[in-house]
Amino acid sequence: MISEKDIFIKVEVFTTKYLGREDVAVNLLDLLLRNNAPYLPEKWGADGKPRHGIDLNDLSLVLEEWLAPKEFNDLLFARKRPAPSEMWLSIHRFERAKFNDFTAYISDKYFKKVGQEKELLGLVTNICLAMNAVYGFIVHKTQESRQSPSLTPAERLPGIYWANFFGQPYIDFFGREKLLATPCHEVREINENLVLLLTAEGPFQPEMLENDDIPNLIKGYLNQNAFAGPRFPDEPCEVPKFDFSDLRPKTETLVETPDQKLSRIVVELEAKGYKLINRSRDQLTFRGKDNSIVVVNSETGSISLDITGTH
Repeated sequence: MISEKDIFIKVEVFTTKYLGREDVAVNLLDLLLRNNAPYLPEKWGADGKPRHGIDLNDLSLVLEEWLAPKEFNDLLFARKRPAPSEMWLSIHRFERAKFNDFTAYISDKYFKKVGQEKELLGLVTNICLAMNAVYGFIVHKTQESRQSPSLTPAERLPGIYWANFFGQPYIDFFGREKLLATPCHEVREINENLVLLLTAEGPFQPEMLENDDIPNLIKGYLNQNAFAGPRFPDEPCEVPKFDFSDLRPKTETLVETPDQKLSRIVVELEAKGYKLINRSRDQLTFRGKDNSIVVVNSETGSISLDITGTH
């Protein structure tokens, strides 16, 4: 398992779409398991315990667990050798859910050959597309430790890193033309809903590991108030508008008007044998077969009950 002592590359991708759907699961599994990168997982499991080996010819057990109708479903894909790597999927759907996300921790020992960072960048770009990402990044642990990894994009942007993926909410928030003109190493418009900012040739470049001059320049250009500052969270950040409806179970709440409520109560009382014995300007009085009294406020539909009647 990855520990704080390990030096790693971190990937995180956020979406407001529910990942517990079969088409999404099949696409992401294909990306995670059928790639030839040396850090890709050998085992998988739920609740942080990679107990099961991965059979590329039979992923039925993985899919069964992935699609389980849970409020909180966290899957871990991992390998131990030649160095540790972990890939987590957080598939959440509940009343206050904000994001589903993909997170990976990959030992920097895997990145010894020229071009391996580009392979990772291609994989993460495809994961962003498969997830309909709203935000994502790739960062070296050293660089991330100098910025703000706490909380979620609903509260702040954590920082500017080597690779920064901005989905539609941020394209609207910053402005497409402004994002595309960001002063950085490279800007890529992946499609109309995703823009990638690269701040250096790779995450191991000295300008990424030794200081934050480039990230600070880009923060100031985009909107400094969107990023966590030294007094965060006491001093809140500016954030885009996110649509979390796909992550929250849909329940219909019927709101009755006072007249609808009054009509319903009268029908229910009459069905139980109550008879109207008095009508005044603002209330109705009913008597039951047991001489109990129900008084209904005709303006609000509120009820008071007197059960002291004789039998």
